Amino acid sequence: EFVNMIVNETARLESTLKDLFDFVRQMKVDKKCEPLYPLIRKTLMLLQPSLVRHKIQVDLDLPEPDPVLDMDEQLIRKMIIHLTRNGIEAMPNGGNLTYRVRQDYGWVILSILDSGVGIAEVIKRRATDPFFTTKTYGTGLGLTLVEKIVKIHGGSFSLNKTPEGGMEARVSLPEKTMCSFGI
Repeated sequence: EFVNMIVNETARLESTLKDLFDFVRQMKVDKKCEPLYPLIRKTLMLLQPSLVRHKIQVDLDLPEPDPVLDMDEQLIRKMIIHLTRNGIEAMPNGGNLTYRVRQDYGWVILSILDSGVGIAEVIKRRATDPFFTTKTYGTGLGLTLVEKIVKIHGGSFSLNKTPEGGMEARVSLPEKTMCSFGI
């Protein structure tokens, strides 16, 4: 058990340092035209053990057609991971995470909604400030990185309280209507 704790803490420290280095240095961006849904599904497969361990039910609301983005797949994956982890942490006793995509006049809107208790307005306003955190662990860079990734892709990011009391992490990215895949 002690060895597992050391391994887990080492992995957490490695992830924290990687986030810090990503924040400090300029992110290298390698954009290509790619469909969004396969990336969402692959990322959720990576996170499946954590979702199961925390008793999180995932719902996908991904209507056709699959939107295409001019995106850096690694950065968008990192963004989805950070937003998913925040959702998991908002529901320590389990709950629901919904991934909803809508297309609106040239924009792709990805909403990740949790069934947690939400956050106070004062915390919401500071949530993307570098090194701001309400947790006893972590760097306070997760949502800062999310916002930076979204801006690199020409989009916008917001946090909104849901009518049910949870939170919606809302990412709006420009849709790519004309492109050759993989370029």
